[in-house]
Amino acid sequence: RSLPSEETLPKVIELLSKGATEAGVRIQTIFPQRSFESAADTAKKEGATGAADSLKALYKEIPIQIDAIAGFHQLGTFLSHVESNAQAMELKSVRISGNPKDPQLHDVKLVLRVYFSGSKAKR
Repeated sequence: RSLPSEETLPKVIELLSKGATEAGVRIQTIFPQRSFESAADTAKKEGATGAADSLKALYKEIPIQIDAIAGFHQLGTFLSHVESNAQAMELKSVRISGNPKDPQLHDVKLVLRVYFSGSKAKR
């Protein structure tokens, strides 16, 4: 019940963008990594799932990829903001590489796993 519906995805992206700006992280791109399956395919999968997969119908994970430029302190501040947010999400992966244009900044690629209520969740 405490997980928001998937319709709030644009608000989550806006929240991440605002948190990055406040932390001094310059976002280059931010987008959800969605699979493009139809509603009929999803219904077939849900009908064919076992008991272990029935929990997956209660929530849905959507990875959000963020490509940004930041210093270590700015990145840490941003991740602290993500961790303290009420929206359920976790850091799936992070890749940091040097920025040849500015040695104090780094190219950062983050993938956050954001959780939403699933199709069988009771509201």
